[in-house]
Formats: sequence, structure tokens, C-alpha cells
Amino acid sequence: SDIVLCSTVSSSYLNESGMDLLSAYSSDDSSSAAKNQPQQHGDKKKEISRTVIVSIEDSKINTFQRSVPHIRGNWSGHVFSVASENQGDYLYECGEESIERFRCALERSGWSGNVLSHLCGGLHISFTRPFFLQLASIESFQNDLKDILLYERACSLSVEKEIVLTNEEGTRSFFGWKLSENQWLNAITSHVDSVMLKYKQRKYYDLPIFHVSLASVNGAVPHNVQNFLDSLEDCLVLLSSLRIQEIHCSFGTTKHYSFKLS
Repeated sequence: SDIVLCSTVSSSYLNESGMDLLSAYSSDDSSSAAKNQPQQHGDKKKEISRTVIVSIEDSKINTFQRSVPHIRGNWSGHVFSVASENQGDYLYECGEESIERFRCALERSGWSGNVLSHLCGGLHISFTRPFFLQLASIESFQNDLKDILLYERACSLSVEKEIVLTNEEGTRSFFGWKLSENQWLNAITSHVDSVMLKYKQRKYYDLPIFHVSLASVNGAVPHNVQNFLDSLEDCLVLLSSLRIQEIHCSFGTTKHYSFKLS
């Protein structure tokens, strides 16, 4: 059976009144109370940065910026896998605590704004960059993908560390779990790349950083956010046996295909 190992901060610790991970891991514990108060500079108060975790389901928030111009008839595509949900709520609790550490790291760096949680959509691992196909090509694309994945087997993956990545345009930063090196990931990517090239789409990155996407924010975040996350080694989420049993392909919000692995 699959085993999930998770070493995290307890929820009671995260929610302790008057204190969060930001103050708990401050470099100067004696001044943590002062850091939670507005700083006086003459007659002006220094505004404290605040970050808020929101769900991707909240359609009222203008979250994503279009990085390419809209072309009539184009459907945005995505090929990805999802960690199996048979590991229960425990896996998602680990994700929530990781996102809370990310929020604290952002706030500590002076960044403020909304942290968009991706958990409601499942724990995604991407195998393509954003791409677009015309409607007439979608059916043949998914058939080609299904054929090339026919003999691929399900796989278990392990988490190496928490990581922050920024897209090529610098319009959005993503937070997630970096996955340990695995030949299966490279094999799936190679298959997907061959189909992408057939349809004159860009293949995946030459040196991909495979990761489970947990959250994202607008723009590029300060570099010291990753340093702060790396300093919380005692709280790092350690997960083994993230079970991947299907590859998914979606276009827009209405077309979704799933390919079960043997």
C-alpha cells in the first residue's frame, strides 16, 4: 500500500493566537511582538504588508494575466497528471500547511497581496507549457496522446523540497513541491513532446523542474522568499509515494480527456 510521510507544523501551532510561522521563525524572537505593530517614523506609520490565501474558485478575483493575444477559435491546452486522492485528506492538509509557509515567507519579504491556492483543482504536475489548438485539431491531438501513452505504467513519486518558480513572462510566480529525479517523468515528457511537435507546438523545457503546483501569485516574488522556505527545514513537508495513475489533457474549461496508465 502507498505510504505518505508528513513532517509538518501542527494546525494548532499555525493558528496560535497572536503568533504565526512568520514570528515563530523570526531571526530575533525577542522583538516578534514589536514586529506585529505599525512602526512609527515621525508622524507617519509604516504600512505592514499583508498576504491573504484565497481559493482558485473565487471568480471575483482577477487572477491571471493573458500572456499571448487572443486568437479567435484557439483553445488553451494543458497536459498534466494529478496525485491520487486515495491518500485522503492528509495529503491536502500537508498542502495547506506548505501554502501557509509560503504566505509567511512572502509577508516576511515585504510582499503583499493574494496567494491563490490551487488545492481545490487537485495536485497537478504539468508536462506542457501553455499552448493553443484550433477546435478541429483537438480530437486528433488527444487520440495521438492516448496512443503514445498506451503502454506507460502508473508510478509513485517523491517530494524533494518546496520551491518557487516564475513563468517566462514574469507575470506569475508558482509555489509547489519539487519532485525528486525520476525516469518515468522524463519518459512521459518525451512522449508528450513528440505529440506537441507534431502539432507545431513548443516542447516542454529542456531542463524541466517537475513539481506539484500548490499556489501562485501575480508577478515575480523577491528572491529571499526561497531562502526563507529553505531555512524551515524542520517544517518541510516530506511525502513519499505520490501515486500517479492517469494523464489528463484539457482544453478550455469544457473539454477534458483522461488516459489511464496500466
